[in-house]
Amino acid sequence: MKNLDIRITVADKGLTYRQIAEVMGVTPVYLSRIMAKELKPSMRTRILNAIDELEQVAEKKGQ
Repeated sequence: MKNLDIRITVADKGLTYRQIAEVMGVTPVYLSRIMAKELKPSMRTRILNAIDELEQVAEKKGQ
């Protein structure tokens, strides 16, 4: 399975690909399609940044 590390991170943090896509400004369908292939480093960084952003928002809400 491609991008297993990202898939595990998303599941561990309780996020959805829809949330990540929204932060990235792409459609969930597009995100799903690119996740099916090996990611370019720049796209991997964009996805991980979106995950970090969502995590920070969740932490702020939990304060």
